[in-house]
Parts: sequence; structure tokens; C-alpha cells
Amino acid sequence: MVQVLDRQKSTLAGKVIPPRLRRGDSIGIISPGRWMSEEDLATTCSHLERLGFKPQLHDQNFQRLHQFAGSDHDRTVALQSMLCDPNLKAVMFAKGGYGTLRILDDLDYQCMANAPKIVIGFSDATALLIDLHRKANLVTYHGPMLYDLIEGIDSDTWKWFEAMMVNGEQIKHSFDSSSGARILRPGVGEGPLIGGSLTLLINLLCTDSDFSTDGRILFVEDDDEPLYSIDRMFVHLKRSGKLSNLKGLVVGQMRRISDNQIPFGYSVDEIVFEHCANTTFPIVAGFPFGHGSKQLIMPIGIQSLLEARAGSPVHFQLLEPPVS
Repeated sequence: MVQVLDRQKSTLAGKVIPPRLRRGDSIGIISPGRWMSEEDLATTCSHLERLGFKPQLHDQNFQRLHQFAGSDHDRTVALQSMLCDPNLKAVMFAKGGYGTLRILDDLDYQCMANAPKIVIGFSDATALLIDLHRKANLVTYHGPMLYDLIEGIDSDTWKWFEAMMVNGEQIKHSFDSSSGARILRPGVGEGPLIGGSLTLLINLLCTDSDFSTDGRILFVEDDDEPLYSIDRMFVHLKRSGKLSNLKGLVVGQMRRISDNQIPFGYSVDEIVFEHCANTTFPIVAGFPFGHGSKQLIMPIGIQSLLEARAGSPVHFQLLEPPVS
């Protein structure tokens, strides 16, 4: 049963589920890693306004320290203040890159217990999404960032965003072969979602931000990696036990995956299938999330259903409301 406390907090099976967004809500914009140009910040914020929200840019977004949007201390203070600001209903990453890992250990999530909010992003944001979910039991959202609004948000992405974040729908959708989704191993799996950028997930293992995949549906994606690196990361997942007790594996958009002069010899699909050889859970690839044009929001911690039946479209459904 969901308990709602004055739009501040709801829980479902022990999880903290943030309140849904409403038109006119303020969304904090933060750059915990790389900086984004002032021109792009202005352009993307105007898009967010047209979608009906009030972007709140922290001054830290305009700082520069080499690739980073300010020093580790500056980025920590800015992110901490936005996570604890009761006037913000969501915090959205400006862009990805690298840098969030450097500041995780200096953040205090205690304030989120009093005013939980939507935290959304992907790529470098994976580190924060997993850390918040693990330490604050908060449902977090692998989904679009401000940078994705530069050329206008993809229509399907916005449709999913509105359905889930604004309307709170337990979406269910079927993806046929025209969507790019393909079944690597058929089956049916049900469990809470966990995942994000494959590279960032690997970097969280054996740290204070390590996570459990037991009984969960794991989703992964990545960008600009060579095939041998994808293989090495799946070997690491397997050796660390993260592939042993899954209920399902969903591979998103693997963009700009390169090869060496001497070919590695295996595709991404073949790599995934090989390292899951001694398991039985369903495996699906080509799902519309990650570094491509489409961003199906994957709410970390929400119970979901994955049906991959041979000869049929892939069916994906949230079994709990993604927001309260």
C-alpha cells in the first residue's frame, strides 16, 4: 500500500517514492561532472519551460575547472543544496561526462528523507542514482538530461516522460523488431529494476556504493567503448556474482561501439549471451534507453515485468507506480 504524506513522501514496500511532477514545478539543474556552455544551458532551459516547468540553474553550472563544472568541493556543495531544497520537485543533470564519482563520498542524503524528489539522468548520473537508491532507499530515474533537449526532445521520450513523471502511469509497452528490440534468450522475469551505464556500474563495485542485483532486472547501456572493453566489463559482472541471480537482463542502446585493428571477434549480443550462458533469465537487447535518441525512463527500484516470448514483441511493464 502506498502512503502519501502531504506530497512530501510516499513508501511502497519500504521504498521512498518521490511525488509526481506538476506543471509549474521547479526543477533544479546541476552539473556534477562536466560543464555545459551558457548558450546550451539557455537553449535547453527554454525547452524545459515550454514543457511547463521552471528550471532553476545553480550558479555552479557556470563554473569552469578544466573539464569540470567547478572544483569537487563546489560541485558537492551545489548538488547537496539542490538535493535538500524543499522548493525543488526534481533535480536533473545538465549533462554527463565524468565527475560524479569524485564527489559521492562527501554527500549526505539524510535530508532526502524529509523532502524526497525526483533525481533523473543517465551516463555519469548512474553513480548518483545507484548511490541514492542504496543509501536513501530512494527510487531514482535513469532518463533524459537537460543536454538531450538541445535539438528538441524525441517525441517518444517526452511521451514516456509525461506518462510516468507527470501522470504517474504504470506504463506497459510492447516493442517489436522495428523498435530495434531483439530477444537474445526468451523467458519471463519479474523484479525491481537496477542498472545504468555499464562503465559506471563497474566502477561502483567493491566500494561504499556497491549494489545488489539478486532478484532484480538489470539494465545496462554504454557509449564509445571498444568491444573488448564491453567484454571485460561483463566478465567483471560475472566474476562478482552480479549475473548469477537476475530475474532478467535488458541491454539498451550501445552506441559508437568500436573494434581494434585485429577484430575482437564477438558482437555485443554475443558477448552478453556468452557470459550469461549458465543462467536461465530472459535477455533482451536493443531497448530504447541510453545514449541514443530515445530515452525510456527506467525507475530504479520499481517492480517491473519483462516478457520475452519467441516470435512475439517484447513486453515491458511497471508493476508499481513510478511516482506517488
